Amino acid sequence: MGMEQQQQQALGLQWAFGFSCDLNNGVADVSESGQHKICYVAAHTAVIYDRIERQQMVLQGHCNPITCLAVTEDKSILVTADAGDDAMVVLWRTATGQPAHTINSPFPGGCVAMDLSADGLLIVLLSAPTTFETDEGTVTEQSIGLWDLSENGSLDQPAAIGSIPAGDIQTCVRFSSEDPTQIVTNGRQRVYFWRSQVPFSREFKYYSPPVSARDFKQTIGDFTVSVFIPGTLMAVTGTVDGDVVLWEEGKSAPEAGARPSDRRAVKILRIHLEGSITALTAVDKYIVSGGSDGCIRFYDAKLRLAAWFDDMHAGPVTSISFSLADSNAVWEAEEAGAERFTAPDFLVGTSKSRVVCMKSSAFERVDVPKSGEQVLEGVYGHLAALAAHPLRPEFVTSGDAGVLWAWNYSTKQLVTTREFEKLRVGHLLYACDGMVLVVGCTNGTLRIVDPNTLADKQAFRFSTSACVKLAVSADCRTIAMADESGMVALVTYGHGRLKDKWEFIGKHGSHTGLITGLAFEGLGAATQLWSVGEDGVLVEYDLANSSVGAGVRLARYTDVGRGAAIPTAMAVAPPSMHTPAGGAVLITADSAFKFRTYDATHQVRQRTVIGPTYGGPLAQMQVFTPAGAGGGGGGAA
Repeated sequence: MGMEQQQQQALGLQWAFGFSCDLNNGVADVSESGQHKICYVAAHTAVIYDRIERQQMVLQGHCNPITCLAVTEDKSILVTADAGDDAMVVLWRTATGQPAHTINSPFPGGCVAMDLSADGLLIVLLSAPTTFETDEGTVTEQSIGLWDLSENGSLDQPAAIGSIPAGDIQTCVRFSSEDPTQIVTNGRQRVYFWRSQVPFSREFKYYSPPVSARDFKQTIGDFTVSVFIPGTLMAVTGTVDGDVVLWEEGKSAPEAGARPSDRRAVKILRIHLEGSITALTAVDKYIVSGGSDGCIRFYDAKLRLAAWFDDMHAGPVTSISFSLADSNAVWEAEEAGAERFTAPDFLVGTSKSRVVCMKSSAFERVDVPKSGEQVLEGVYGHLAALAAHPLRPEFVTSGDAGVLWAWNYSTKQLVTTREFEKLRVGHLLYACDGMVLVVGCTNGTLRIVDPNTLADKQAFRFSTSACVKLAVSADCRTIAMADESGMVALVTYGHGRLKDKWEFIGKHGSHTGLITGLAFEGLGAATQLWSVGEDGVLVEYDLANSSVGAGVRLARYTDVGRGAAIPTAMAVAPPSMHTPAGGAVLITADSAFKFRTYDATHQVRQRTVIGPTYGGPLAQMQVFTPAGAGGGGGGAA
């Protein structure tokens, strides 16, 4: 997307922190001569990152999260594809980030896997499975398609297309580097070998060899990924048990209906002792495997171990991508004629949201770090919470794995991290002075942490239900937490005997439905607190008379439900919207896509306006002051 287009939009993407770390082959080395660039997928966007200049080029245009990423061997063209409505495949020029070609709606549901031929002139796509109802029951269909990217090819329709037999959804597809008419795909239970007949026919021929635990006298785990062995027409398929199955032509009597040239399983070999094989690729004369054990292994065409990289400690491997330039791993052997391991340097992406640059020379040279160089780190697991520091260019995020990451969005660097053992973070909020970070957990724990170190200052456990909302008063001395049971709890600083500590005041079961809004307004004795829930009730709390002895007191209930509409979010309006008498105004959003404003003093509705009707009802609103606005300016997002 060009700068002019970005300027016409309300929001423009400036930087992507982290990447889609669970996507297989979601990281690629796109460095041309003398460059140090990597490409990775970040949800709907592909990012080309220059790790020397520390600059990003964002490639936007997909309507759905990107599911596939591939790059030509000369690194000049990058290909992305997605799955969902209005799916497409885009071929990008890596030097400029501009689209070179687009394949619109290659399949009704988009793509789940793809590969490029060694010469970059063919692309093979696996469709996302589509399910529909028939008179005979539910039917699931999946297709494989081949597109010709050469000057004489057409992107309007596939050069060849075939239907994949029902029973096992295919998730991996690879070309043979020796013969681009030969393709392998695999799902969890079946492996298919395909042969295109272009230009003589638009149909594929295929064969799926049977494989049985009885034949090999051992159990065979679910298949994960496949690749052809360089310099041969043999192939291997990895399993969740750490084995590879070797497929070879004509090594045994053909099964019924099979041709002598069809491949059969001839050997099973365990190459990762702990965990599954999660990545397989080929480079030069080697097969390269990556596993959930976080290790990389190089094997020759006879499946003999040639090199191993076991010291990255970066998490389970999801992507392996090799550089174009000659490797620094090639060095003079001490003895003339001695055979040394040589391979290009490579990038490794992991499900722990890390990208590591590995020098292949680290295998034999003692002066090269065995763990590689970490060039990227992001959030792993689903993003659960985010909060921006009120005074510094920093923000903190948490995934559902229970890890906090603090980032500086000015320098684009990770500041610090912290992992909570056996805890999952649900909500984050800074106090307005930036002195504390409030962490609400899914087990009902409330933690008050140091924003600089992320170390605990205090921790409270007054609920067994997950935290759903947090709020901090403007004077930063009172914290409110709402949980899934409809309860609101209060914690204050310097209240009563504990002058330099946070103290639990009490809790109150304020709502019979899920609390969807929680907000403070005012300073000191004039501080007010409100909550709203799916039960359609707006609750005001009597903070002045709430104490450790008296507990949390309520001031009043107000029914704000309007028919079938359910309140989904709440915020205090900016000062420019306050009542003539200076009273606060509350804004609520509901399931009917409407905004409603209320005079908080008298708790009467002022206005109702229609809100955005796409993307689902609003779940969160934030009041902000635009740059350059006066003290009375502001808005809500």
